[in-house]
Amino acid sequence: MADIFQEVDEEVRRDRALDFMRRYGSWLLSGAVAIVALAAGYTAWQQYNRNRHEQASARFDTAVSEVRGDKPKARASFETLTADAPQPYAGLAQLRIAALEAETGDRAKAATLYGTASGELSQPELRDLAQYLAVLERFDVAPPEESRAALTTLAGPGRPMRAPAQELLATLALRGGDVATARSLWKSLMDDITTPAAMRQRAADMLAFLPGDKK
Repeated sequence: MADIFQEVDEEVRRDRALDFMRRYGSWLLSGAVAIVALAAGYTAWQQYNRNRHEQASARFDTAVSEVRGDKPKARASFETLTADAPQPYAGLAQLRIAALEAETGDRAKAATLYGTASGELSQPELRDLAQYLAVLERFDVAPPEESRAALTTLAGPGRPMRAPAQELLATLALRGGDVATARSLWKSLMDDITTPAAMRQRAADMLAFLPGDKK
């Protein structure tokens, strides 16, 4: 008897399932198709994006190699990259254009280009590098307060350009006659094991030449 009731129960469940599929099957099928389509579209987009990055990387490398032999051609290649390449290659191309401008002696224009690049780069390392280079190109002509404000931000804890920014802050302090601040900044650089070796040596050399207490 139990087997009969079990068979009846299974038949009822099967009928309900068939009825459910008749009523909602087309919706479920459409939903499944949509999910598959979305997944396929996302995969295609990933592949497209990967291909764009690979192509941009190759074009960027070619433009860099052109700098040694044909700077105008290299600049044109970099400008094309800024217009249609994905990041970080568009931003890197902007940095290279600014560097080419600095080589011509137009440091003001180079600083402007570096500043523009910093506003468009999403990677913190590249963004801070662009900001630092913008300050560096104007370091000899900009008001000290302007340079100090930008460098203080870049020299903050954990910032990728902390050490170079701190070195310029020390130079700025020395120019203003603030020997104590310059000494403190250079000593901090010299004592920090994360400071690049060449910079640590420069800091040690400056401390050796500073007037007053050298401890």
